[in-house]
Amino acid sequence: MPKSIGQIHWDYFLLLEEDLIELFRFVEPVPSNFNTYSSKIAKLYLATCSEVDVALKDLIKLHEDTAAETISKNNIAACRKFVQDHYSGEFGRAQVTFIRTELILSPWDSWWDREQPTSTNPGWWDSYNKVKHHRAEHYNEANFENLINAIAALFVVNNCIFKKECIDGLPRELRTTRITEFAESTQALGANEATEAEKNMTAAIEEHMDIEKNPFDHILYEMSMYIKTYRFKTGNQILTNLLRANHSVHLRNLTYFFKPGATGNNDWHYSEFINDETAVNPLPKNISDECKKYCCGAVDHLNGNRMNDDYKKKTGASEDAAFPEIIRTIQEFLAALDADVNQDNVGFWKAPNIQKRAKELRELCELHDAGGGVVLVGECQLKPIPMRNGVLPRFF
Repeated sequence: MPKSIGQIHWDYFLLLEEDLIELFRFVEPVPSNFNTYSSKIAKLYLATCSEVDVALKDLIKLHEDTAAETISKNNIAACRKFVQDHYSGEFGRAQVTFIRTELILSPWDSWWDREQPTSTNPGWWDSYNKVKHHRAEHYNEANFENLINAIAALFVVNNCIFKKECIDGLPRELRTTRITEFAESTQALGANEATEAEKNMTAAIEEHMDIEKNPFDHILYEMSMYIKTYRFKTGNQILTNLLRANHSVHLRNLTYFFKPGATGNNDWHYSEFINDETAVNPLPKNISDECKKYCCGAVDHLNGNRMNDDYKKKTGASEDAAFPEIIRTIQEFLAALDADVNQDNVGFWKAPNIQKRAKELRELCELHDAGGGVVLVGECQLKPIPMRNGVLPRFF
């Protein structure tokens, strides 16, 4: 799966930050060292500012209504106007700090005052252009202060990209790296600018962030594992059998989850999580009944059915018939949750980690729609069990 724009820029930021961490071993991050400059600092400074330029333009591209006009001008003034229109709070009030230091930086504060249309560019940016185009005359401006401000500025841009790439209207937690994070004042200011709806949504999400208490953690796990273990083949018969039994368990659980009508017991049913249960067509009754009767062959009680060839055939036929139907109901269920999740579960569903897993599950369903649902794994081998004095450990 290709990376998103946000992930591409985030990965690159982490590489730049690694170089900064290395630099901190030689240049103590304190104001008295702000004027320190060197070839090492200049290299990292130029790379960081160049990435700021690219990341800003990619942020603009995510706003299709303004992208063409703004990027065609290809200058920092056009970017400044865009930021003032779309991200004045995020940029202007952002304060970035480096963990285990007392530094608090405001790399974009010169763009904050909208009453000053001719507001100046950040000093670290002007110095970047001087060093890039007239290095001999301005080499000393590739200094430690400008470098850390550029890193802080890039951190702000990357967070805005992630916010835009996230679900519309859903606030996303600010990202933190090994040494870079937003100061507490930034989060407080951001909260003040949030709409009442955003505040309510944030509160609902925070209330349901405990993944172990989120029902969708368990539901999406069953769905994902069911698909991943369907017709799972390896070069090791023991591993294949383990996965085969695992698949049967997930098939049984989803059969009950998507069966026609309510469960009548404590089992979850898909209709409990959406306002309009007609948005999802349950498993056809004949398939649901066949699965209940035959799908548990791999985990059945010890009885004569295990020697019945007809029983084995029906078990396999039930699984094959159920697979496309369960893929369909999963897709309909995810779409119904996006469109009309009920009030009791909206916080659970909107949690960022759940949304990420739901996105991966959708892609998994689409992959199996196109490829017939067959997962083939190469020659997987179990590691040999170590023997003690010629015998296997007791638990075997």
